[in-house]
Amino acid sequence: MTRWAKDATEFEVSVNNSRNKDGSYSKTCRIPKPIVEMLRDPSSIKFKIKGRNIVIVAG
Repeated sequence: MTRWAKDATEFEVSVNNSRNKDGSYSKTCRIPKPIVEMLRDPSSIKFKIKGRNIVIVAG
């Protein structure tokens, strides 16, 4: 398991292909623990496109 520095502000994670039951593909990745804690252990997350940026919101 990856350990993150306490003062880390950037988190690079790998993105993997995951095959769905219908044969199509999705992308999966793991959310770093500091991000999950900052979002207060959300049950879902939402990705919002704002121009050329992406905003992540806890659900």
